[in-house]
Amino acid sequence: LSREVLEDGRVYISDYIFEKALMYAQSWLEPAVLEKYESVYAQQKQKAATPVLIIYIGDTTEHCMERIHLRNRKYEQGIETGFLKHQQIWYNSFCENWKACPLIQITAQQCRTDRQVRKLADEIRYYLPNN
Repeated sequence: LSREVLEDGRVYISDYIFEKALMYAQSWLEPAVLEKYESVYAQQKQKAATPVLIIYIGDTTEHCMERIHLRNRKYEQGIETGFLKHQQIWYNSFCENWKACPLIQITAQQCRTDRQVRKLADEIRYYLPNN
């Protein structure tokens, strides 16, 4: 995500934004370690490229838990509903306060049919360079 590495004029797609790291740090680190992390985070954030567009596809905690169990990844099986609810609150607050670039916020139910996906693709194309 470093501005120095990303080439101008190219489109990069990621399922990650730099701010996500801070959410996990705030969830898991002890206060003293978190304080150190936040100082390093602030320095590194200045080097990160700002996204052109963010797409946030939200879903219910129940649907997320169903997918976790269906995927059956061993390292995910200990995830609890409370943690997912905490994440949902964080993401909702993030979306409400995000100002650095456009943000499309939809629910998983809004991108299931071909028609819904085409509509989302059209919205994304609007923000791509040279469109």
